[in-house]
Amino acid sequence: MTPGAAHGASLSTLPPDVSPVSPENPAAELSGSAPLVVAPLGVAPSWRRLIAPYARPHSGRGILDLLCTALPFFILLAGIFLGLAHEIWAAMILVLPAAAFLVRLFIIQHDCGHGSYFKARWANNWL
Repeated sequence: MTPGAAHGASLSTLPPDVSPVSPENPAAELSGSAPLVVAPLGVAPSWRRLIAPYARPHSGRGILDLLCTALPFFILLAGIFLGLAHEIWAAMILVLPAAAFLVRLFIIQHDCGHGSYFKARWANNWL
């Protein structure tokens, strides 16, 4: 017995009465991509419903994430340069958290490249 068989799931597509893009399947419409209609396991549709609100860009959340990442990064960067003027160990303490924020900035930029961070295409392209 396959894992999905215990829940009555199959490796087929959605039921015939559910269109690929419909209120019953809100996660199928992903900003310009082809509809995703395959449900491989019995838990997949419930996961899709859970993550559907996060599958679309939200500009307010994007701006908040950007501010909560860029501001600490630039503050840490300024601290690193000030620390270099005094003692190298003072700067070295701030390098690791600054690196973590830099990785987060890369993740934000990468998401913008996919058009999944802001609703406006120009904002994604600008960042």
